[in-house]
Amino acid sequence: MLKFSCLALACSVLLGAPAAHAGRFTFTILDVPGQLDTYALGLNDRGEVVGYSDSSAGQANFIWSNGVFSHAPAYGGNSVTQLNAINDRGTAVGFSVGAYGSYDTAIGYAYDVHTGVTTPIPVVPGYTMFPTGINATGTVAGNAYIFDGRQYESYGFMAHGSTAKLLAPPNGKRSTLVSAINDAGRVVGDYGAYRNLGFTGLGRAYAAVNPPGSTGTAVTFVSPGGIVGGLYYDASYGTHGFTWDGSTYKVYDGAGESAPATVGVGPQGQVFGNTSIYAANSGPGSGFVVVDGKTYPIAVSSNPATATVITAVNANGDLVGTYRDANAVTHGFIATCPPRHSPCTR
Repeated sequence: MLKFSCLALACSVLLGAPAAHAGRFTFTILDVPGQLDTYALGLNDRGEVVGYSDSSAGQANFIWSNGVFSHAPAYGGNSVTQLNAINDRGTAVGFSVGAYGSYDTAIGYAYDVHTGVTTPIPVVPGYTMFPTGINATGTVAGNAYIFDGRQYESYGFMAHGSTAKLLAPPNGKRSTLVSAINDAGRVVGDYGAYRNLGFTGLGRAYAAVNPPGSTGTAVTFVSPGGIVGGLYYDASYGTHGFTWDGSTYKVYDGAGESAPATVGVGPQGQVFGNTSIYAANSGPGSGFVVVDGKTYPIAVSSNPATATVITAVNANGDLVGTYRDANAVTHGFIATCPPRHSPCTR
């Protein structure tokens, strides 16, 4: 799963020249049979996709593998369930709850899409666990919530085997949210109840991630080599996408929109993002890819009434996401890039 300190190899990838003949993405629409809306959230290097679908009958998770849809059992007997991420071994993670909004009933779980075995995520006593990522070693990262008598407090967590531990971000701040984990065990997220600050870390060592001019940062992805990215707000409440390789920040303002966010880095250093972080819910927008300093829009449909949002990128430069059509129906999709024509530019 592509989720990247700037090691020599990572830097060489970022600085490498793109292929002479960039290709175009091939889009495959993912609509879970019998459901109204489909949301594709996670993607691994094998091209397996996970997410959830929604209709008047309820919300259910899905797996798409080799062109076939399947479902993980609704773990714990809960009726609302979704899968958020999948590693290259085919283990997906997600959660189930008894009903919409009943987060105190949440159960985090892992599901092996090849064996059909479901395993509960280890619990920190008193907390409800919401996994957001899993790496190749089976280490799960996510968010644990506890009610303090007035409101829910969130803490990042890591879990492996039968144990789970809460993460202490920089300065011991509370209200931590962990977004992703890479195969080296590096996690990223943000913390702070009022002024969100980004962070990245391994084990107990964390570094703050705050682009120059930022008044609030959300780190949403980490690549295999440790490059991180997401979005930040400036003093005028403008939003900017960014990446950070451990020493240098790069800012990406998308394709002329006002609320961009980066969501991944491809194998040739191309940077993926979205021109509007709210596009799938509030109006037209598209994803984008930056290749050799030039920005190209990525949209499933040319219809201006539709919106495209990229949610995950893998090590092959493929991506998944959702788009909302003119009839307000949401569809999942996977976009693949021919290896001999990579990087794809639209």
